[in-house]
Amino acid sequence: MPPTLPRIRAATSAVFRPLEEGGVLLHVGTGAYFELNASGRFIWEQITDGTDRAALIQALAAQYDLEETTAGADVDEFLAELEARDLLDTISPAEPD
Repeated sequence: MPPTLPRIRAATSAVFRPLEEGGVLLHVGTGAYFELNASGRFIWEQITDGTDRAALIQALAAQYDLEETTAGADVDEFLAELEARDLLDTISPAEPD
């Protein structure tokens, strides 16, 4: 059986508002905003549904007709930005959602 990957979810400090083409994330603790383009919004919506990195990569590749290596690099960059802004939580497989 393959190893269980950590789950990714929106931090409780993150509030999302969709815009016509993308969206905005607000960190309620700091008041800092983070603007999302259309692909960022797509990834964020996958995160709020509960997912892991591999599923994000597959979903982004399918949605935008990308090679998985390209989608993987894009997902990793986006997740790093979210983590740096404290807008993302990672849940180990042993933790309840």
